[in-house]
Amino acid sequence: MKPSSVTIGAASGPAQSALLVGRGPGRARLAARPRLVTCPLLLRFVSAIGSAVSVYLLLSVVPLYAKSAGASQGAAGLATSALTLASVAGEMAAPRLMARFGYRLVLAVGLVMLGAPALLLAASASMGPVLAVCLAVGLGFGLNVVAWREFPGPAALLRNGIVMLSYPVR
Repeated sequence: MKPSSVTIGAASGPAQSALLVGRGPGRARLAARPRLVTCPLLLRFVSAIGSAVSVYLLLSVVPLYAKSAGASQGAAGLATSALTLASVAGEMAAPRLMARFGYRLVLAVGLVMLGAPALLLAASASMGPVLAVCLAVGLGFGLNVVAWREFPGPAALLRNGIVMLSYPVR
């Protein structure tokens, strides 16, 4: 007989699916499984993809933007270096910040730092604001890279049957 799937427990918590064998009232439940895609996991995927796209687009466009505004080639390279070094600084500072403020706040601040400063690029093309934007975006990306590891957490992902390569085995 083919196993069929039904949804149970929707009123008492997150919906779960169970495999049932047989037909009629005497069906035996084999195993209950948690939902594979949960809201926190979906939010994690959206924020990870969105922030990565934001950083890598900015990383590739800022040197061209700086050169078109009249900056030298060295200054355009400085913008890329500032973004990369700020990212490393954010990754180094994130564990202390998460211990003090929690991973949710660090993740939220990092996401805001990824998007909001880029709006300043439309206001000015001089090197000062370009470097400030690169520093802020790099710092936000560094915070997010570390905070992602806690949201929703490796144990929750493994319970949901998803093994991410970025999570070390503990």
